[in-house]
Amino acid sequence: MTIKIIQPGEGQLWNLGSQITCKVSSNSTKDEYTVLEVLLETGQGSPLHVHHRESETLYVADGECVVGDGKKEYSMPTGSVIVFEIGTPHFFRNTGSSKTKLIITAIPGGLDRYFEEIDAALQSGDTDSIENINRKYEIEFEV
Repeated sequence: MTIKIIQPGEGQLWNLGSQITCKVSSNSTKDEYTVLEVLLETGQGSPLHVHHRESETLYVADGECVVGDGKKEYSMPTGSVIVFEIGTPHFFRNTGSSKTKLIITAIPGGLDRYFEEIDAALQSGDTDSIENINRKYEIEFEV
């Protein structure tokens, strides 16, 4: 067994509108899970989408956000935990007046690879490939 310590500021960073940092990579967990830190400015978030491959647990580490499934919305203050099981349509958005920090654990791992590929496509200007990346990782938007 190993103790993994990830200090503040450590991890793979992607700026994809919001700031996403991979704190624990899929490779380091043999694809069992991925841990991401997401910093959302006021109004930022993820649109309604569904993961057909992984479940997600969100912890609101700082700030507040709204989460929902397209039918109902829930206000989530600091300290809240939200679980989206595989196949659950969901969104989240910072509705506060300051930054919101979310810690997302995705089970099984692989979500970090998704963001890495999205970042590479955006950096190269190959936005046409994003739909294929979404399909590859079984993430569906506009559900």
